[in-house]
Amino acid sequence: MSFTKNTANFARFGLACIPPNDVDIQTNFDVYMLGKVLWCMVAGKPKLDREFWDEQGNDVTKLFPTDPNMYMINDLLGHSVVVRENSCLSSANDLLLVVDTHLETIKHGGQLLRDAPSQ
Repeated sequence: MSFTKNTANFARFGLACIPPNDVDIQTNFDVYMLGKVLWCMVAGKPKLDREFWDEQGNDVTKLFPTDPNMYMINDLLGHSVVVRENSCLSSANDLLLVVDTHLETIKHGGQLLRDAPSQ
């Protein structure tokens, strides 16, 4: 059996999640969604509307004012959950570099004491 680029065949065989080769995949959308999942996990809420992570009621530095590491979470969100596509990190690998940098900062007892720049 051979698989074609026909989307109907992908769906019929239960492979709807595998895009055909000619589909333009935007990896920064993965980064956007990873940022939204991160916010949900940290904030303990099921959904973040649009890119409103830094608004009243959603800003994790305000939700958890005694945890200085929340500024690092906001920095990650500022690189991922953005309004303009060109402001988003281009891949999960790029996001991982930012995460690793923040983890090293925490490991060495450092803190990020400013808000992420607004987009």
